[in-house]
Amino acid sequence: MVTDDELEGIRRLRGAGKTHQEIADELGLKRSTVAYQLQKVKSSDEDSSINMIYASGFKPQETLISFDNHSFESHRVKGTLYTTGTHIYEMRGGVIHSTEIRKPFLGSDYPRLAPIIREHGQNWYLDVVYFARQISSASDSIFKLDSNLIREWEALGLDPLRVEKFVPNIYLQTYKKAFEGLPETPGMCDPSSTEISVSVEKSHASPSGLKSTLAGIERIKEYEGWQVDCLLFMHSNYDSMDWEIPLRQDMENRSKKALMSINRRLSFNSLISKSGFRMTHKFPRGDRARWKVEEKNLEARQIIEEELAKKTPKLIVDYYKELGYDKEDILFVRKNNINSPEELQAFRDSGLEEFSQFIEMRGHEVDFRSYEQYQECKSLTHLLYPKGTSGALSPQQREIDRNAREIDSLGIIIKSKGLRMIHPNFLYLAKTHREWPHWTVFGLHLKDILSDIGTPIWQRYRRNQEFFHATGLSPNPTNYKWVDKQSDSQLNSLKRFPSPRAATVYDTIATSPTQSLMLDSLIRIHNESRNPGPTIEDQDAMHAILSKKPFTDICISSLESGFVERYQNGKPLLDISKFEDLRGKDSPINKKVISAINRNAADDSLTSAWTRFEASSKELWARDLEEPLPTNGQVAVRMVDEMAKLVKFTPAMGKDLHLARQLRNDVIHGDDPREEIKPKHIRRVLEATEKIIEKLNN
Repeated sequence: MVTDDELEGIRRLRGAGKTHQEIADELGLKRSTVAYQLQKVKSSDEDSSINMIYASGFKPQETLISFDNHSFESHRVKGTLYTTGTHIYEMRGGVIHSTEIRKPFLGSDYPRLAPIIREHGQNWYLDVVYFARQISSASDSIFKLDSNLIREWEALGLDPLRVEKFVPNIYLQTYKKAFEGLPETPGMCDPSSTEISVSVEKSHASPSGLKSTLAGIERIKEYEGWQVDCLLFMHSNYDSMDWEIPLRQDMENRSKKALMSINRRLSFNSLISKSGFRMTHKFPRGDRARWKVEEKNLEARQIIEEELAKKTPKLIVDYYKELGYDKEDILFVRKNNINSPEELQAFRDSGLEEFSQFIEMRGHEVDFRSYEQYQECKSLTHLLYPKGTSGALSPQQREIDRNAREIDSLGIIIKSKGLRMIHPNFLYLAKTHREWPHWTVFGLHLKDILSDIGTPIWQRYRRNQEFFHATGLSPNPTNYKWVDKQSDSQLNSLKRFPSPRAATVYDTIATSPTQSLMLDSLIRIHNESRNPGPTIEDQDAMHAILSKKPFTDICISSLESGFVERYQNGKPLLDISKFEDLRGKDSPINKKVISAINRNAADDSLTSAWTRFEASSKELWARDLEEPLPTNGQVAVRMVDEMAKLVKFTPAMGKDLHLARQLRNDVIHGDDPREEIKPKHIRRVLEATEKIIEKLNN
């Protein structure tokens, strides 16, 4: 039962002087296996000097002298021997030496037995038949399925009919490991077997309702030389004078360890016992007593799941893997009694957090996009289908009842699992009824709108409602008629404005030949627009509109000046929100810098930002430095260097400031800048200036 590579390794390592145990440790084998194989190798080569001649009969004409096996071999001088079954003869010139080999050995075995007889003398013979029976008996003791296992599987919610798939492999693996190193003897289970049948069937006789059998394992048949193989193993592992008891103990230990290993992999007795769970066949009589046991079993099942969360046995992992589940899903699947991987995947695809929500949501005649949608379909039903009222109906209530009847007739409400809810395709209608203007506000009739889902009327109604919701336009029949006449593309472009009138103002600013416009003039343009929208009463209201997108993408509004300034080249050159002094101090130089940035004018932004930097630097120089400000041409260079020391600029900032200085000089001298002026150049100057101002304030 060792591979060719393992046998070669045994020979090589033994030749290197390794002990049996050292060889076993290095190759991952049992010591007994190594000893047996070495003995087998030692004696496996037939004595090449012996030539057996097989005869059907033998009538000696000379003197016949009989010997015991060891004496025969001790006195043997010739290599040619004759055999008739168990008798062996040597012709010795006038006399014949003979011996009878002990059963179950035959004369044909003598070339292999001779080395053993020479080594062990009179004690060479051991009862190999008894040995083979012990191995066979030990094999049989393993291949028995404990009926209690089935009850344990059922207690853990495992289907025995599915568990049976793993039982044969577990038994075979365990058996091969337990009987590793043993010679192959007739009657023992074939260690090379790959299959074993397990039958789990319904049975009225079994308390669990099931019975199981293990069968179909292949048995080793007799083969030539098995007796010698057994003899070699026995001599390698047992004392020739005292071997029976150690043999039985060895077989008992092997089978005991195997059964313990199988039990560890197949049994959950310790887990069940620890939890206090009682098997159904142990339930007491009487409804009340059974109810108490069942109640305790619920607690026990919780304990079992907690233990499984700490460590999940391999059998359970394999069981659920066979069903199509990953290991990390097992506890969730068990907790929620999920029936299939498809159901688990459907739950995941639903995006729900709780499986109970998934169970609640499914099984209706329609599919819901999400649990939130399902809840809305339930909770918003009353908006479209109000409860009936007693007594005289008001005109408003009569209108509601009429709408409810119309809704009912159009299939907007469904009845499923005892619930009345909105069909998801019509959830939009409920939301409009709750959040958007009611159709009656527009002078419309529900019957006309919903006469046929998919009609242009329905589609335009939804489109128009979305526009009113997006813009906040006042809902009335006049505005609805105007919205209804517009194209889809036109409405989509108008949705970004608070009203169609505001869009008129946007167009005016965007197409204005001048960069500055008065707020008052824009108010007039807004109110005189023929597009629907509210009336603007003052500059504050106009400024509020202009201070939001999309207007902030093209202009900046100032209540202080009463003007709106359109950006020269699109959006501002950079974001000035983090520059507190620039943004918060209303000084001429700050206004000049902001104006240039808003106009996206890079040259002006850099020159005005540098002027602001120089003004702040001069102030700090005069306060903190004794040396007067130089008047030569290197004043700007000295200023940057001294500010870097005073304010502790990083080397990178100092380098960037010198570059900005050079670019500014290029601009004021009318030269082409040595590189393109970018927002980062202006940003560096503004950052340095803010740091200088911060130091001045401190």
